[in-house]
Amino acid sequence: MPVATAAPRFVGSEPNVLNTGQELFVSMPLANVGGLAAFNVFVTGFTLASAIRLSPQVLPVFVGDIAVGNIGATNARFNAVGLVPGQKYLLTVRGTYGSSPSKLGFAASRYVTIPKVAPYPVPLLKASVQASVQPTVWNYTIWNYTILNDEPAGSPQCLAGFSLSIVTPVTIEATPPGWSVETDNLTYVYWFAADDSLPYPNHVRPGDSLSGFQLHSSTSSSESTPYVLSSWRQDTNEAGLVWPDVVITPSRGT
Repeated sequence: MPVATAAPRFVGSEPNVLNTGQELFVSMPLANVGGLAAFNVFVTGFTLASAIRLSPQVLPVFVGDIAVGNIGATNARFNAVGLVPGQKYLLTVRGTYGSSPSKLGFAASRYVTIPKVAPYPVPLLKASVQASVQPTVWNYTIWNYTILNDEPAGSPQCLAGFSLSIVTPVTIEATPPGWSVETDNLTYVYWFAADDSLPYPNHVRPGDSLSGFQLHSSTSSSESTPYVLSSWRQDTNEAGLVWPDVVITPSRGT
């Protein structure tokens, strides 16, 4: 039993690992075994030996407040090529807690045994989002997004929705032609293709991409927050697969 101290202290609990052969999904619960609660916990580093991290591409990621004896979730996705099933590799999560200017750092490590190759439990859409940040001269910053349909040629899955979680006030800067947007300007932005009947010309076909999703904020810093890309099946005219991940958005104040 770890001895509690009069400060937050983090240890990594047993990680959950899924190896698809191409990608390694890793989730390591972060336990606070110290004597005080930790507030505003962020992950600023997530490494697995020398494996290439695919997601989050950009850090930090907000974990939350972790009370004494509680855990926070940390997740990452790595390129599995070169990782040998049955072998152990060192997983390290680094982060900060507290508020500026008195943030404190931490690190927690565990050895991870690479499991045998297994499929992901549910089918996932092959898709992704690219993001870039564009400072302006008007005291605000623009976040630009491009959605990509990475499905193979001939797939019926066409991108029809892009849902983005946000954590600070934003204003919608632009929406691509043929798409609409819903938002509360504080917690979510949902862009969707405005087509209402086949052949849905504004859906993003396999192999294609669509830019022009933009929002702006008075903050200039970023953190990664969740998004979901949703598809519509052109063959059966019904909702298709989804792809969840994280991408950079305007950061919360801490």
